[in-house]
Amino acid sequence: MQFEVIPVAQYGIDPRTIAAMDYRVRNKGVTAGMNVATFHFGLRGAGKAQLGFKPLAHTLASQGVGYYLDANWSGKQVRTNDSHSEALFYRSDFFTDLRRGDQWPTANVIDWVFTERPACGGAWWGQKRVQGGCADLLNQFDETQRLRKWDNDPNEPEPYAERDDLQITVLCLDLNKDLTFNQNISSAVAAYKKLNSIR
Repeated sequence: MQFEVIPVAQYGIDPRTIAAMDYRVRNKGVTAGMNVATFHFGLRGAGKAQLGFKPLAHTLASQGVGYYLDANWSGKQVRTNDSHSEALFYRSDFFTDLRRGDQWPTANVIDWVFTERPACGGAWWGQKRVQGGCADLLNQFDETQRLRKWDNDPNEPEPYAERDDLQITVLCLDLNKDLTFNQNISSAVAAYKKLNSIR
């Protein structure tokens, strides 16, 4: 997995961020505190295009819902959140259909994911990880599609060797540390609306 940051001033300008910004601006139910992510899928092999497969992209927002889990036997609780857009990969109809139809990772692979916030490392209580986070999920996606067990080309060596050309690039905003997430997003949205004459 590779990581890249995009300046918050480029949100809605960098082509990889436009779908997420447009989703945020045009969906009134998306609050400033929700995270919006875009998954971009490329084709696993050049020959797949002839079989009717095509590159895909899907954008969705987190649910913004957290809940508490017991961190230890004494009842100490830690707030966790599996509603991030990255986590919704498991519950969104789009992704469910993609996996059920054997398109991911057989034909389409995630080549990049844009997420407004950096993918989180999960919920911790002291040195104990109570729940894995979105960074762990993205790493699992990366490992799943890089394993060649999905390939059926008999000419390739080592059917379970990892393929470096199938790793995911995770893009996130380089937020201004002096501002809250909401302030960063609000100013970017205002600039996008002004640039595109959106009320």
